Amino acid sequence: MKISDLKELIRDLPDDMDVVMPHGEDTFITACYEQSEVMDIPTIEEDEVLSVFVLRPCCCEAEVDVIPEVPNLN
Repeated sequence: MKISDLKELIRDLPDDMDVVMPHGEDTFITACYEQSEVMDIPTIEEDEVLSVFVLRPCCCEAEVDVIPEVPNLN
């Protein structure tokens, strides 16, 4: 997925909606604003670098928001 794909996916979502990511098999955890970042990853060719955006789980507080997965009702 590219940033443009992500922007398309979230285009119509409300600004105050939480962003979560999988945490174990049956739960989700909030993504961390402070820890998420752009990282430069070296490629096999030593002179090339791949820049990627990485969402990280929130571990800023002692208690983190872990959300149980809702079963698929379809």
